[in-house]
Amino acid sequence: MTKVITVASLKGGVGKSEFVKELSKYLLERGNRVLMIDTDINHSCAFKYFKEDYPIFSNLTFINFSPNELTDLTDTLFKHFDYVVIDTMPYTTDIETPITLADMIVTPTNTDTFASDELVRLQKLVEICSGKVQSIDVVAYTDSLKYTNNREMLESIKNIKNVNLLKSKLVRGNPEDSLDVCEELINKEYIES
Repeated sequence: MTKVITVASLKGGVGKSEFVKELSKYLLERGNRVLMIDTDINHSCAFKYFKEDYPIFSNLTFINFSPNELTDLTDTLFKHFDYVVIDTMPYTTDIETPITLADMIVTPTNTDTFASDELVRLQKLVEICSGKVQSIDVVAYTDSLKYTNNREMLESIKNIKNVNLLKSKLVRGNPEDSLDVCEELINKEYIES
């Protein structure tokens, strides 16, 4: 059965496309058939990043569709893949359909751009749009090569209802560090609040 993972945030520049690339690579390396969808038809980054870093993968299919075009694909196209990974735009109106289709919602954030009110707004949107998704998984990272524990950000995330902070941190500029994050995401091992 196909699992749909939507990577969403109401803020731009937080690393959604980077995480979509790394998650897709992780799934492909484990022999899965992956459909990568980028809903940002004007600035499609996920596949561009993927091709630059990992040019050879036979089980990857990529499409670039507006969110409105996604609804018609679920019955015909999704069933041919083990995983569908959706990269979204940071606008409420453009992520409703990807959230509705999702079995899992992941939101990247970093110490420089984190805003707990945006995460609360995303949680409310998930509650309205999705009957399947029970929580949001947060991947926290920093732009520096060494993660610095931002206690205020971590405490804010822990206090938001139905939000899970993944134990490991995706470190930009060092993509291999995202392996642990992907493993935790797929195996659902979380920090206990």
